[in-house]
Amino acid sequence: MVLHVWELLIDVGVSPTLATPTRVEALVNAAMFVPPVALAVVALPRLRWLEVVGLGFITSLGVEVVQAILLDARTAQAVDLASNTTGALIGAAAGATFRRWEQLSARRSAASGWTTG
Repeated sequence: MVLHVWELLIDVGVSPTLATPTRVEALVNAAMFVPPVALAVVALPRLRWLEVVGLGFITSLGVEVVQAILLDARTAQAVDLASNTTGALIGAAAGATFRRWEQLSARRSAASGWTTG
C-alpha cells in the first residue's frame, strides 16, 4: 500500500525528496488511525478525547507487539507507534471539534425555537 501511495505522489508531481517511502509510510500509518478514532470520539461521548487517544496508543502498541512476536515478515517499529498515535491524536481532535460544533448547533437551534430531528 505504501508503495502505491508513494508512486501516486510521484506521478502527480510531488518531489521524490519530499515524498520518501519512509515519510509516506508514516503518513499512511497516521491516516489509518484518524477515521476510527474520530468516529469513536463522536460515538462515545462519555469518553474524553484524550482517553480515546490512549486507546489508539494501546491498540497500536498491541499491533506492534504482535508483529514483533508472531510475524517474521514484519518488524515492530517505534516510528509506527508514534505515527499511529499521531493519527489517533488528529482523529480525536477532529472528532472533538465535530462533537463541539454539534453541541453548539443544537443550542443555537434550541435558542431560536427550531428543533432538529
